[in-house]
Amino acid sequence: MQGRLQQRRATPAVPVTGNLGALLALIWVSANLYLTLKGYAVTRGLFNNSLTGGGSISTSLKNKIISKAKADKDFNNALSTTLKNINGNTVSNLKISFAFTTGDLYYGIHKADMYVTGTKANGKWTLSIKLTDTFDFDGYWSGIKLASLANNLGYYLQTTGLLTTFPWNVTFSYTI
Repeated sequence: MQGRLQQRRATPAVPVTGNLGALLALIWVSANLYLTLKGYAVTRGLFNNSLTGGGSISTSLKNKIISKAKADKDFNNALSTTLKNINGNTVSNLKISFAFTTGDLYYGIHKADMYVTGTKANGKWTLSIKLTDTFDFDGYWSGIKLASLANNLGYYLQTTGLLTTFPWNVTFSYTI
């Protein structure tokens, strides 16, 4: 088990030593344990990417985002509500802004944009969707709920340079 933990250990974006290094290691271990137990693979992947300096996300993480987005009610509601109001049978680079409100995508992404291109035939839309966001913590949240506490810790780590914000996107086909 120890070898497995060492293989997966993240290297922070900013070199840290002493008490700060120990605190960051504790945060990393605690966050990864909690997110793993909850099944929040997207949040864990984005958090770890931010901790190690950002950059592009892995194909595996992209596939998890796509799979969870396609099954998410907020994603599908935003998409279907917008498409119902389209006059015609084509859309091109239509921007839809929305927020995930539960689970893994709420904690890892929360607010996102999708850019939709496609055609409608026989009552079904065949689409190419680009889902995009910047992984960041967008300010202080009031309250003592877990989401607020996690966001505020992330916001603190971000403002002190220990977490790196980074843009990401995934593109996929979808029929609705």
